[in-house]
Amino acid sequence: MKLSLAVNPNAIDRSSTWDSLLENAKAAGFSEVFTSIHLPEFTIEEQIGLLEKLNAKVKKYQMELCVDLGGPQIREILNDAKRTKRVRDTKIDTLRMDFGFTPEDLKQIIEELKIKGFSLNASMLSEEKLVYRSNLLKSIDANVRLSACHNYYPRPETGLDVPFYLAQNKICHRLGLAVMTCVPLTHDQRGPIYAGLPTLEKHRGKNLKEILVDLLPYLQEDDGILLADENCQPQEFEWVKEIFVERELTLPVVLEADCPKYERDLLLAKRHILRYDANDLLLRSLTSRAMSQYALPITPRVSQKRSRGAVTIDNNDYQRYSGEIQFVRRPLPKDKRVNLIGTLSEASISMMEKTFQHGFHYRFKEEKK
Repeated sequence: MKLSLAVNPNAIDRSSTWDSLLENAKAAGFSEVFTSIHLPEFTIEEQIGLLEKLNAKVKKYQMELCVDLGGPQIREILNDAKRTKRVRDTKIDTLRMDFGFTPEDLKQIIEELKIKGFSLNASMLSEEKLVYRSNLLKSIDANVRLSACHNYYPRPETGLDVPFYLAQNKICHRLGLAVMTCVPLTHDQRGPIYAGLPTLEKHRGKNLKEILVDLLPYLQEDDGILLADENCQPQEFEWVKEIFVERELTLPVVLEADCPKYERDLLLAKRHILRYDANDLLLRSLTSRAMSQYALPITPRVSQKRSRGAVTIDNNDYQRYSGEIQFVRRPLPKDKRVNLIGTLSEASISMMEKTFQHGFHYRFKEEKK
C-alpha cells in the first residue's frame, strides 16, 4: 500500500514544521510527499521556490516527490531556461497531470525535466482517454512509470459517489494502473472553503480512522492513499500505520461496573484475532477460543440482554466454551451462560466488521462512561 502526504504552498509559512511532519510520516510508513505548483493564488516563481525548499526536506527523509501541475504553468516553466533547470534539479519522481497538456509539452517534460513517472487523473478521464494518454506517454519513452490519482473535492457536495469511484478504479486496474485516493482531515483544512479534501463525498467530515477502514475493501495491494489536508497529527499517523502497515486496531470499550479483574485481563491484556467464519450474530475471538480449551473458570454473573456492540464472555455454564469472548453484531436475548464484559461504540463494532476478514488484530482499552 502506497502512503502519500500533501504539503502545499500556503499563505502561512509552515516550513518550520516540515521536519517533524515528515519524520512522523516516514516512521508511519509514508514513502511520498505530494505538492502542487499550479495554484492561482501564488506566482510560478513563488511556487518553484517553495518546491525547492520542500524538495530538500523530502530528500532528507528519503521519500519520493509527486508534483501536481497543469498545462499553463508547465509552459511558464518550459519557456524559461532558468526555471526549467531549477525544476529539473528537484528531480521530481512523479508528475500528476492535471489538465492542458499537449503532446509537445509531454515530450519536453520527459526530455528536459527528466521526469519518468506520470500519474493520470483517475476521476476525470474515461477509459478511452486513459488509454490514449498512456499510449502517448509510452510512445515518447517506453520506460515511463504510469499510475493514477483521483481528484480531491474542496467544495461540499461535489465529491465522487462510491459506484462511480469503483467503476473508475476498475478501469484503471484493468489498464495496470495503481490508484491513489485522497483522504481528508477534520482539522487544519485547506482554504478558502475549509471543508476538507476528500475524493469520496461520504468521507467529508468523518474521522480519519473510520475513513481508512472504509477504504480497505476498495483498494488493491498496489493502490494507495493521499492525506490531502496537510497538517496530520501524530495520533493520525499512528492510525494510518496501524491500519495499513500493522493491520491492527486499538478500540475503546466501556466496561461493566461488576466486571471482575480476570475478565478484564482476558479482554484488555491480550491482542485478539477474530475467527474468519463469523456469522451475522457474533464476531468470535480466536485468541480467547484457543485459551478456552484449558477450561478457564469464569463465574456466572447476572445475565443481561446483549445489544449490538456488546462484548461477552462464556461462563462455566457453557462448559468447554468457558472463557470464549464474543462481540455482538445483532441484539440477542439474555443467556445465563454468558457474562457481559462491556460495550463497544457503533463506530468500533462497524470497524471490526469491515476489517476482521482482512487478517486484523485488535487491542482494547478501557474508556470511562
